Amino acid sequence: MITGDYFTESGNITVICNETKPDYLERGIKVAQSYGCGGRYYQFFDGYEAQAIAHYDDKLGFRIGGSTLAVIGDSLELHSSLLWQQNYRSPKVTQLYKNTLSAYDNVETIWRKGSLQALVGFNYSFSMGVTAIVEYWHDGRAPSDKQWRTLIARANEGVQDHQLRLYRAHFSTQNLFRDSVMVHLRTSNSTWQPSMTWLTNPQDNSMLINSELCYSGFKNGRLCLGYRSYAGGSETIYEQLSHQKTGYFSVEIKL
Repeated sequence: MITGDYFTESGNITVICNETKPDYLERGIKVAQSYGCGGRYYQFFDGYEAQAIAHYDDKLGFRIGGSTLAVIGDSLELHSSLLWQQNYRSPKVTQLYKNTLSAYDNVETIWRKGSLQALVGFNYSFSMGVTAIVEYWHDGRAPSDKQWRTLIARANEGVQDHQLRLYRAHFSTQNLFRDSVMVHLRTSNSTWQPSMTWLTNPQDNSMLINSELCYSGFKNGRLCLGYRSYAGGSETIYEQLSHQKTGYFSVEIKL
């Protein structure tokens, strides 16, 4: 990667060229490397900032987008981003040997045209010391709800273990959903830091609920205890994942 920046009093212009070497195989053959160049323009205005980006890659094609961030008063922050990508890869379930009694499903990654990624959200800090983060994001590269219904129907027919591993490998390489809504709550207490995260897919009501309590009373350490669970019903996407309920404990040490 080669990059250069030109700075102004309230922003900068960035030029970047890259060589990408993918680390995955396609039908047993390593995917070819690609090359690209692009730029970014960033500007800080009175009370908000914005940037625009444009990039071309000989595999992914054009990528054009931008983002904005604004602070209103002492408590509210708004942010958004948008990115359009000309070419992208997405999984597809296909059935092989259709004319035989031993039909075999396969999941392959294929090239598709035109994907849109978007995010809007806000942060709000309450006077009691609680901060709320609410975000909605859309990822056009992720599998559609129709693709998930096909996959779940195939899995319920009693596929073999190696097919399930194939499904999981291809459908876990990006966002699971095209649309997601997240609500995150946390406190600004310097010693005890409880937090709660709720994530849902509006199309099928899949839900992830994660609660965590961290203690930072040590000089060079932090302890966290958490509990995560999936919900939404037997036909939802999250319900197809393993480890429906997970408790965890983590330790952070600063040297």
